[in-house]
Amino acid sequence: MEAGRWRGAVGAGVTLLLCAMLSAEARTEPPVETDEPAWLTTSDLAWELLATGSGPARWAAAFDERGLGDWGNKNPPLGKYLIGGSIAHVEVARPFDYAWSWGISRAEQTRLPPDHLLRAGRVPIRVMGWLCLVTVFALAHVLTAGSLWALLAPLLLFLVPSFQYHALRIYTDVPEVWLILLSVLLLMQHARNGKRAWLFGGMVCGGLACAVKLSAGAMCVGAALYVLHLALRRNIRPWVAATALAAAPLAYVAINPYLYPNPVGRSFETIEQWGASKQAQQQDARLKLGAVHSRAEGMALVSKRGVWLEAHLATPRTSSIEHLPLLLPAGLLLALAGALALLAAGRRPRLAGSRRVTGAFALAILLAWMAQLGLTAELHLLGPLLAAGALAIALRSRARGPREPALVLLYTLGASWLLTGLWLPFDWKGYYLPVACLAVAVPALGAAALSDCVTFARTRPEGAPLPWMGRAGLAASALAAVAILVWSWDTLMRLPLFA
Repeated sequence: MEAGRWRGAVGAGVTLLLCAMLSAEARTEPPVETDEPAWLTTSDLAWELLATGSGPARWAAAFDERGLGDWGNKNPPLGKYLIGGSIAHVEVARPFDYAWSWGISRAEQTRLPPDHLLRAGRVPIRVMGWLCLVTVFALAHVLTAGSLWALLAPLLLFLVPSFQYHALRIYTDVPEVWLILLSVLLLMQHARNGKRAWLFGGMVCGGLACAVKLSAGAMCVGAALYVLHLALRRNIRPWVAATALAAAPLAYVAINPYLYPNPVGRSFETIEQWGASKQAQQQDARLKLGAVHSRAEGMALVSKRGVWLEAHLATPRTSSIEHLPLLLPAGLLLALAGALALLAAGRRPRLAGSRRVTGAFALAILLAWMAQLGLTAELHLLGPLLAAGALAIALRSRARGPREPALVLLYTLGASWLLTGLWLPFDWKGYYLPVACLAVAVPALGAAALSDCVTFARTRPEGAPLPWMGRAGLAASALAAVAILVWSWDTLMRLPLFA
């Protein structure tokens, strides 16, 4: 088996193990949480409206008649279709009127859904969680040119507690994240081969992500900037750029019958209503502690929780002595697997073409470690890998031009980080997921870039048989991958994943 296919198979195996671990957590059947009852009620109504072919007038009135407020047309319907379709067959009295009453304990809640309905509604969300892990590995696999280091992306996403939380409960954040990842993956495929179908598909998926949650619009802005970059560099024709730019809003409108009479006007009206709703919530005494009152604070929070992932990982945060043993086994095993995979594949270092580049990576690692120590009083692997990944994005985007997958990540992650930080109304973990789902690919790219700087990477003539050392490297990589699986099962399941 070719080394590239072998690495892909190992990565797929590890990703599937993470999916199985997510399923193991799902079998614990966590109790109903805030907003889940309202999501069930509004999703069942949205599915009914869709199934009966209701017109825009009925869509405009139905949610207000049921007093659903923010769960009505302020929230796009695609996620509701997913949940509503999964519970359509469940035998339970309709119409639903489930809700969560603020200010009273869980035991005193009286309008909660039955357990069998709750389980049915969580099934598609769990499937979306699996797809997120698979898609983020595929995205990192493309970004790192097939490196085994792509495994870091699903592993880190799995470790983000907000991902696990939302992947096991009836919220629409994980469906949004999957469509964001799929959109960026398709755009990266276009960057590799220039086929228009990938470009159009990526933009359509971006529009569908907005049809789940409006916060995906930040990533769509980054995707639009990528398209404009291609057009200005004359890598695509003007009509192709115009069609791609129109694909996202058309997909968003097509999925929402409420918008049909006045797509532009009602879209802006929805955004204004959503903003007004968040401003009102910021004045609510029950929510004031989590409110974000300045754009500077929002940027700091998104940087800390969305990009600087260790501030949001599900690991104990007491001291570096206790923290390092949790991450070092994974880092060392992944380093061994990546280095041996390099030996097996016989690739030359791509970024270590000069002492200047190698020195830049060394300086980035040193500065990242200093920043980590100053900001968190901890010292471990993730910060240097983020710094190396950011440097690799800059080098590759500059050196290889618009046909580079790293350029797609630069635009989409950059826009998601900036716009989310400027908009952020509350320090709520779900708001960071669109940024975090893309940020996990940066350490994977950083690790791959550092592997490319390894001076003992072997080379062999094109088409020559794989030498015994290469075969030994493949075997050793397999052992390292097994060790990663053992570490994942033994260590990750012991962490306070829902703390």
